[in-house]
Amino acid sequence: MSREHLEGTKGTLRPAEREFWREIAEEINPGWEIGDGDAATHAASPDLDLFVYAFDTSNLWFGAAALAGAQAKLAATEGLTKAVSRDQVMDAAANAIVEAADANAIATDRITYIAVKLTWHAMVRTKTYPHVQAQNPSLRGHWIYVLYRLKDRGHIARPFFTQDPSPGLMGPAKLIGLVHRVVAMDLANPNSAVSSAFVEGEGPVLARPFSELGRSQGMG
Repeated sequence: MSREHLEGTKGTLRPAEREFWREIAEEINPGWEIGDGDAATHAASPDLDLFVYAFDTSNLWFGAAALAGAQAKLAATEGLTKAVSRDQVMDAAANAIVEAADANAIATDRITYIAVKLTWHAMVRTKTYPHVQAQNPSLRGHWIYVLYRLKDRGHIARPFFTQDPSPGLMGPAKLIGLVHRVVAMDLANPNSAVSSAFVEGEGPVLARPFSELGRSQGMG
């Protein structure tokens, strides 16, 4: 089963806002294991059955984490209040991904930890989450937050979910192949929020192999 809803938000955070979101992410401790795409690391941990990925399509950077599906709801709500809007959460996640990617952060870096945790916060506030939950209450599977940088220096991120029988985190080649499919769908759908952001932002900045898709759609 795969699910995708073409949505997203676009924006940047002020320094004080960025620090607020860092503090929120670091307060959350539901048993995360931050990884770097080495599936073998998590294959021996059957309780870790929900996998979260933050992926930057401009440079192929990604952060990933594994946790137990039973802990996922707590991880998504802990530390937040009703006063925090959906768009604020999604913008915070996207900005953390940009910061981590710009630093070429590795799995053990603080910003990777923050980016992946905020990614899950954002994911549960997308339209994809309730659709998946209705058919898959355990939430087990792979949740990918695909970030696009735009030529006007903005960015937009969107969710994607898929189930895969293989244990553990996806390796880089498999993840990039899946994101390639997502990028192709987004470029080919002129009626989505993502496509509208592409037009407003003068097009996406895409790394190889995604850039060839962009050129084929006149956005290279």
